[in-house]
Amino acid sequence: MPKNMMTLAVWIAGICAVVFPCFLQGNQVSTPISLITDINLIVDEKPGGTEMRNLVPMEEGDVFSLIKITQSIRQIYRTGLFSDVQVVREGEQDIKLTYVLKRKLVVRNIDLISNAELPKRKLMGSLDAIKEEGPYSKDSLDKAVGEIEEALRRLGFFQAEIGPEVRQNPNAPQVDIVFVVRSVKRYTVGGIDFTGEMILPEREIRKMMETKEGKKFVPEELESDLELVKQSYRDIGYRRVEVLVSGRNFDEADLKVSLEIQVLPQEKIEIQVIGAEVPMTLLEPIWEVQIFEEWGLREGDAKIINYLRNKGYIFATVDSSVNHEGNVIRVIHNVSPGNRFKIQNITFEGLSYFTPDQLKDELMLAGGFPLFQKVEGARLYELPEEIELLYGSRGFSEAHVEMTFDREGNKLKPILTV
Repeated sequence: MPKNMMTLAVWIAGICAVVFPCFLQGNQVSTPISLITDINLIVDEKPGGTEMRNLVPMEEGDVFSLIKITQSIRQIYRTGLFSDVQVVREGEQDIKLTYVLKRKLVVRNIDLISNAELPKRKLMGSLDAIKEEGPYSKDSLDKAVGEIEEALRRLGFFQAEIGPEVRQNPNAPQVDIVFVVRSVKRYTVGGIDFTGEMILPEREIRKMMETKEGKKFVPEELESDLELVKQSYRDIGYRRVEVLVSGRNFDEADLKVSLEIQVLPQEKIEIQVIGAEVPMTLLEPIWEVQIFEEWGLREGDAKIINYLRNKGYIFATVDSSVNHEGNVIRVIHNVSPGNRFKIQNITFEGLSYFTPDQLKDELMLAGGFPLFQKVEGARLYELPEEIELLYGSRGFSEAHVEMTFDREGNKLKPILTV
């Protein structure tokens, strides 16, 4: 490009740089400010009073701001009084805001009515989703209807039709709820058949059951009956027995139900403790489910030793075995209880971080009674590990505790050396 042409281009560019911004500045259009000219509140479809107006932290004449609107909605929700908050805007520059609030409803009264004779107290006690003086919502009402339906079924009232009526208090955010049970069906037990291996006489089982032919069918009673039959089998050694309803046939024409109950005794388990008196209730629950037998023996040994140590047999030992004979599992615990001792106060040796009093404070029994005023034998054997953990929490990871005893007649003085 010729030199004179380049000079002209630079001159024109400089003129544009000066003139154009001035032109634009002179013709710039300012954005009008939107102001709030009116704020109204509607609470539960009625005008809100002065008290409600104080919930909105804005005033007429304030500049409209979406950020402030959002903050005001959050502030209203934080009161915990409202289930829904909406803000309606009218206008562009002169803006009118209407806050539409819906208060949370509280259940004032709950009732249940029906033409049929129903166990009202039990049914009302089954309600968990809705309670008096608790919050109300449509979801909780639907759950409550389901709870009553299930309670009715368990009590022998089937195919219930329930119409909940919700009546709102016009003067307060409260509702009264009436569950109207319009119809139910009841069935009579037409027959009960037992299948499986009936070790106990069928006549004896029928006698212990509340569910009987000719009586109204109540599932809750049947559940209790099945548990009663199970316990009867457990009492004679069949710890793993299963008793279940294998068939249930409803006759809608005659309103009768036929039941089939299956009894599966499984193995018979005999538990023997030789050499000491130990409650069988400590050992029997171990064998009620399928387990590794070695684990069952170790668990039984531990329970026996802890029981005997708490009785003063500090040095009790157990040698156990399990034998199979046909359908019988025989568990045998041979116990050597040793002598019985009275535990004296504990002595500490080798303490370098804790003082004896500090250690006693750290090892308090639940309830606030110092361990060293009275300690049971089983608890005594837990102390070395607990003290090691206590030292470890203070940075002494290699701390080791040994427990020895001084014996004097039937008195036993534990010595814990750190």
